[in-house]
Amino acid sequence: MNTSIKSSESLQTSSHVDWFFAVARLARFIAGGTLCVSAILHMQQPYFFSHTIATYTLLPSGTEFLASIVISSAQLAIGIGLTFRRNVRVHAAGATGVFTVFSVLQLWLLWRGDNVDCGCFGYTPDGVVGLRSVSLPIFLAILSAWIFYAACRVPSRFQ
Repeated sequence: MNTSIKSSESLQTSSHVDWFFAVARLARFIAGGTLCVSAILHMQQPYFFSHTIATYTLLPSGTEFLASIVISSAQLAIGIGLTFRRNVRVHAAGATGVFTVFSVLQLWLLWRGDNVDCGCFGYTPDGVVGLRSVSLPIFLAILSAWIFYAACRVPSRFQ
């Protein structure tokens, strides 16, 4: 009996798994790349990012610069971890947390009616918090949660 010929059922399963992991790989690059780009832009403009953090009025005055350094460093570490497939579950959970917190903060600013720059990717003329700016971190939070799910489903493919 020739065992090298696969049944159509196993081919469908194999092709489904390959498709699933190809999409997961693309999702890792999107979420990780977004975090890396955002972190690099925040690191290039630390005073602008500090000012943006101050407009959210959540931290004590004078701690915004330190927060900008910590946030951009965490974004870069998580983004690199996702992009280069290092402990994907931990980095996907971190990315989900970062994007979720950012989504909630932007929704809060939108609800308050504050007309401030979101600070997402450095200074941009049209970077004011709105439904468009809120939709990106919500999408990325869902995408990161899906990456976490995929990494938990078959951990050996993500390590």
